[in-house]
Amino acid sequence: MHKNKLIVGLSILLVFILVIYINPLENEKNVDNEVIHTIKVPYGFSGDLKYKDYSEVEEEIHQFDHVTEIGKDESGNYDMHMIELGNREKPSILITAGMHGSEWQGTLYSLQFMEDLRDGTFPDEEFRERLLSEYHIIYIPVVNPYGFDRAIPYQLNSGRYNSNGEDLNRDFYNFTQAESQNVKVVMDIFKPFAYLDIHMMQSQYSANGGNNIVLGNGQKQTDKYFDYIAESIRSYADQPLTKWGAPAYENPINPGLSRTYMRNQTNPYTPYTLSYIFELAKQVDRDTGFDAPLSDQQIIDYGMAGLYLFLYTSAMYFEDEN
Repeated sequence: MHKNKLIVGLSILLVFILVIYINPLENEKNVDNEVIHTIKVPYGFSGDLKYKDYSEVEEEIHQFDHVTEIGKDESGNYDMHMIELGNREKPSILITAGMHGSEWQGTLYSLQFMEDLRDGTFPDEEFRERLLSEYHIIYIPVVNPYGFDRAIPYQLNSGRYNSNGEDLNRDFYNFTQAESQNVKVVMDIFKPFAYLDIHMMQSQYSANGGNNIVLGNGQKQTDKYFDYIAESIRSYADQPLTKWGAPAYENPINPGLSRTYMRNQTNPYTPYTLSYIFELAKQVDRDTGFDAPLSDQQIIDYGMAGLYLFLYTSAMYFEDEN
């Protein structure tokens, strides 16, 4: 009898352990005693955030099998590139980085993430296989190559604007610049059901709520998946996170945001197009000293975890709707 009870007890314990460690969803309670689902990211990431000029980044871009030149930048001196991974017959997911050249770290960690997917070195092999077989990943690593090539590492806004001095993330309404026009063509042709725009920010940015991580959503109808990402990043980084809600047209800059344009587009797969911005605090060399709210390794870890969670929840959204 005691032996049977022991076997039953061990069996229950084994099931409990398997549920915890195999099922990526866990429950947490927030301050309002509401149940919040988070997705576990049970590993760290590796990479290098040493600045590279645009020609060096292009060398890495051309190591991918499916690379397309989507047009010249406004200066006419730089090619813009699109990388495709996964199954090109399947629903599309779009990721952009380097909208502001001064935010080059976002390009470097996201490019490393894509290389890990390509090379089979991504730590979640089961997820990688499912992602690449069931989805079409479109990645534009540098939207602003002119600015990227003129960035001076750790100077606040060095390389932020394009050759005309325009902020490209204010041009996705009028589309006056070649860079935003080129990205728009990709958006309109492939009609992705999910979009992520990767940025970096200074620690003294007035809109970050004093936090080192910001996640912004496109529309409140998809807040369920937005909250999955936000709470999971909070848990993974063990840091607070500022959430930006859906952009409103009352603010004159908001119609020109890439995520505003994308959230307003229809796609063949889901009722709404997921559309996010993800920002991490960058290091800045100030007159008062070197301001490093996050280390290089933290930027790599949080950035790549954010990409993983975006892709994970995008697949979840698609599967929920289909």
